[in-house]
Amino acid sequence: MMNKKKYKLPLVSIITVVYNRANTIEQCIKSVAEQTYPNIEYIIIDGESNDGTVEIINNNMEHVDQFISEQDTGIYNAMNKGIKLSKGEYVLLLNSDDWYHKETVSLLIAAASKTTSCSIIHANALAIGETGKATYEIKPWLNDGIYTRGMPLRHETMLVPRKIYENYGIYNERYRILADYEFVIRLYKKNISFEHVDTALLYFRVNGISNTDIIKLQEERKLLFKTLFPFLDEESLDIMKAYQTRKHRFTLLAKNGRKSRLYSQSILYNIKSHFIRSAIILFCELLYINQRWINLILRK
Repeated sequence: MMNKKKYKLPLVSIITVVYNRANTIEQCIKSVAEQTYPNIEYIIIDGESNDGTVEIINNNMEHVDQFISEQDTGIYNAMNKGIKLSKGEYVLLLNSDDWYHKETVSLLIAAASKTTSCSIIHANALAIGETGKATYEIKPWLNDGIYTRGMPLRHETMLVPRKIYENYGIYNERYRILADYEFVIRLYKKNISFEHVDTALLYFRVNGISNTDIIKLQEERKLLFKTLFPFLDEESLDIMKAYQTRKHRFTLLAKNGRKSRLYSQSILYNIKSHFIRSAIILFCELLYINQRWINLILRK
């Protein structure tokens, strides 16, 4: 893809996993080709697309270093293939529906060069609606709420040092939807540093999730929480698996508080102050993180 002369700058591997995205893959490829950072390895892993995606990739091979088209067992299986093939000191994963700002790699590497530890560098992202215009900006957050609130950042903005994958593993393919979330939690628990670039460097299309996907998502959340909190009973895990947005969290806590013995139904229903309600919900979230207190609360 790039001029093969030797660079002093670290090699960055960008991996795109794709299946039947003929309408978006070319924009994705061009965003990599237009990066101002000079030392990039670009790898595309295709799942045997049959809608013209392969032909578009073949027409753009001057921008691609490695291209594989074969069956896989899921998106994270394909990502892991790409990670294993890559040679870069750093790795980025760019979805086939999305594209980068032309300065993305340059700004992420600049931030990485200022860190003294093996850090994850990440950035903001712009959500693109059906009209093609940005609808909102996602700014990442990282705190102990990660255990209950969901994915705290867009994984496509994560510049991951190869040493992270070597030391802590690649994506857990047991999770077909939430492997990126499990990966971030795994690193957070190991006190890996996350450094934030406060600029929107990714454009991602907002795609609707079907009811079937929501059911699968909730089941994977339950599986993940069961691994994280083995001391919780099935009833509590069922509450947590659907515990996503703030609105859903309050509703679930209010409806299930007394039954689960974790929260007081009457208190949440009767409190009029939004601030106090939010403070109680935040407190409840923190309780999940501290096993010692949870064991005391769950004790009959």
